[in-house]
Amino acid sequence: FFFFFKLNRNAENHCNMLAGTQPPSLESVGNEKSTVKGLEASYTTSYNTATVVSSVKVQSGSRGCYYYEVLLGGSGSVRIGFVTSQWNVGEEAIGQDEFSYAFDPTRKYTYHNAQNSDKGSKAYGDAGRSGDIIGVILDLDAGKISFTKNGADLGVAFSNCRSSETWTPAFSLSRGAKITVNFGRSFAHKKPLRAFPYNSSCSASEDASLMALYQKYFSLGISLSESGDTGCIKGEGTLALAADLGQSGDMDPLLLLLSWKMQVDSAVWEFASTEWRRLALHGVFDMDALRNLVKATRAEVQNDKESFKSFYNFVFDYLKPDKATALDRDEALMAWQMIGIDSSWKLWGSWEKFLQQDSTKKGISRDTWMMLLAFLETVPTSEKINDIDPFDAWPILIDEFVEHLKENQ
Repeated sequence: FFFFFKLNRNAENHCNMLAGTQPPSLESVGNEKSTVKGLEASYTTSYNTATVVSSVKVQSGSRGCYYYEVLLGGSGSVRIGFVTSQWNVGEEAIGQDEFSYAFDPTRKYTYHNAQNSDKGSKAYGDAGRSGDIIGVILDLDAGKISFTKNGADLGVAFSNCRSSETWTPAFSLSRGAKITVNFGRSFAHKKPLRAFPYNSSCSASEDASLMALYQKYFSLGISLSESGDTGCIKGEGTLALAADLGQSGDMDPLLLLLSWKMQVDSAVWEFASTEWRRLALHGVFDMDALRNLVKATRAEVQNDKESFKSFYNFVFDYLKPDKATALDRDEALMAWQMIGIDSSWKLWGSWEKFLQQDSTKKGISRDTWMMLLAFLETVPTSEKINDIDPFDAWPILIDEFVEHLKENQ
């Protein structure tokens, strides 16, 4: 299977959550200055608001889900959220313009473009007070921002959040407000299973251990490269890594799971050093921890529906050749089998035969790949084929499959 998929994608790093020795910090910006010490901020000066931004951010083009927590303190209100790259520092609190998003747990309102739109502020969530912990979830796979209070989900606050933006955690404090921000890796409450923490910092010894592990497998792959050292674990190095992690056979999705967890975006079955350093986000610095991560990731995609959906969507983009609009049909069929669609869907045999019997069906579009997951939930067996609403909008290939099933009932 290793060379079945085309190894012709360009390396492009989309996630800036890289390991390093510098921990996250906060910075007071604008005319009104709050008191900042480490990851604590407070404001007592006037009745205006003071805004603080973090040193860590999710860069434009990133995928995945990200999480941080805020411990509320003091007597004033605080807006918690994000600013994007076009946001300009001003006297207004975050959430007032179109380039910032905020939740005020004291007032129970969300804010986005609030000064320019009557719909810019909305009632949301439960009242928060000093001692409460607000969790913040940025899900760029789903394009949503949501919040939690003391571990309880408050629901989606904002939609249509584009991965083309840079997302920087930000906070606007009113007089008397105090916050303590936690960017991880450990949290007071359980983060979403597939979420990255914002804190990728590690000690010099941890970083050395992680990169020594990288070097072991990187060295094995150099001999396969006609162009010499390209800065990636590849070839024999990747095969050795898979074996050491306990890959059980050619159709074991282990490498896909690991690539998803690391948000790999270099060539298929290769791991760049920048991508490898993302293991620090999961507290992985040695082989035992990496094996535990793979084991936990298997369980995650098996038991958590949202995690499986994220993994499933990632697989298409990961395997699709760079700049191509579709995945080769045979490659798609193999990928579906690797992630278990063949064993979980009773119509798999019919779907596979339908695709293979028509030579014109040579590519699987992203739309077809994504919608198939919803389709197999709607039509798990042939008996459910007549339950499909004729007005539902399915990709053409799925519509043709439905007609094929009805003709052969």
